Amino acid sequence: MANNGLDEVNVIDVGAMKVVREFQSGEAPMIPALTRDGRHLLVSNCDSCDVHVYEALNCGLIARIEVEKGAAGIALAPDGRRAFVANEFADSVSIIDLESLRVITTVKVGEGPCVAEITNNGRFCLTSNEVSHNPPLIDTETYEVSHTGEILLAPIGICVAPDDREVFVADYLSNKIAVLDAGSWSVKDMIETGTRHVGMAITKDGRHVYVSNADSDTVTVIDAGTRKPIAGIRCGESPVYIAMRPDGRQAAVTNAGANSVTIIDTAAMKPLKNIEVGISPLGITYG
Repeated sequence: MANNGLDEVNVIDVGAMKVVREFQSGEAPMIPALTRDGRHLLVSNCDSCDVHVYEALNCGLIARIEVEKGAAGIALAPDGRRAFVANEFADSVSIIDLESLRVITTVKVGEGPCVAEITNNGRFCLTSNEVSHNPPLIDTETYEVSHTGEILLAPIGICVAPDDREVFVADYLSNKIAVLDAGSWSVKDMIETGTRHVGMAITKDGRHVYVSNADSDTVTVIDAGTRKPIAGIRCGESPVYIAMRPDGRQAAVTNAGANSVTIIDTAAMKPLKNIEVGISPLGITYG
């Protein structure tokens, strides 16, 4: 988990429900991402405009990769070969080769990309253009960019259904979540719930979508089929990013205003514990 206010990363033991290790990151760390083989941890650093690569086992730094201004969201391709890094203040996405640990290319995508997600088939990388309101699609083979159109006021959170048929995009400035058809990339539905949405995650079976509500200190659980909210889960102050455990049994939510992480039992849809961490926790991932 990235502690944006301390320039460090925390390691949480979810069995013991406590922080068991801290190590230094770059300046203003944003999002951590663990490679599919579990060997390496990537962390984007907004102010130092780079990505740090660590050995996941011992947290030793093995590479510092320069990207562009405002390095934020990271998405890893399913084949394990590349990472896509959203550079929020440069209006671009940098593509990193994970073998050579070098930037292959950087593409312009629109204004304010801050989150990155890749479809499960690896075909497209999506980012959320918070300023230009038109989430772009990057073809992961050609790196050509197209856009979905202006769908929300300030899109940030994105999650992709396990079958790749739908994409959910949450808006920070309204109470809406857009549901995109991943065949036509057009809006097929709008869900109204909560306010100040930042992070999103979807359960392994695709039945439930979790979205943070930074204003109300809650996470809303949405039935992906009916599009209806079915639970509101109390977290700490200003919940932002959400990570889903690979087996789907837990979700972890960073609370930027409370300096804590809430662990949620996804079957019961209830919080298990709030874990104290550093200052201004943002991105989080399970290992």
